[in-house]
Amino acid sequence: MGDEWNFPGSKWWKFDFHTHTPKSGDYGRGDDSLKNIGPEEWLRQAMQAGLDCVVVTDHNSGEWVDTLKAKHRELHDLDTKPGWYRALTLFPGVEINIGDSRDRVHLLAVFDPSYGSQKITAVLGSCGITTGFGDDQQTFTKTGFVDTVDKIREAGGIAIPESWPFC
Repeated sequence: MGDEWNFPGSKWWKFDFHTHTPKSGDYGRGDDSLKNIGPEEWLRQAMQAGLDCVVVTDHNSGEWVDTLKAKHRELHDLDTKPGWYRALTLFPGVEINIGDSRDRVHLLAVFDPSYGSQKITAVLGSCGITTGFGDDQQTFTKTGFVDTVDKIREAGGIAIPESWPFC
């Protein structure tokens, strides 16, 4: 996870478990100009915020995971890095809308950094989400809460529940 730690004891990591990209319909909270940023700008903002780790959790989509990982690798491999560059660990994830609840329940699925968007797409498909990627209003699983958690776990992920309006 980045910079070497040369001191005895614990190290604190600044970790954001729930971040969206322009793929999510609500990215930028209504400011459409923010929807036009690219992966380098997204990474720059995360790095300038001092994050060490981030989970990319778009609504019902893992589309940007591979794009961000590729851009991060490209930046990491530069001989002369931008002044804002810092080590950042990207965890693939997704915010899944559960279809069988009376209340609006979302699950964050978090996967090992070595995984990519295919893992997320496979989990979404196993839960019945095959269209509506990025939509948080009309796209829901065909599986219930417990079955969705099981599918995340079977795929090697961790499920973190949240409920509306807190997400």
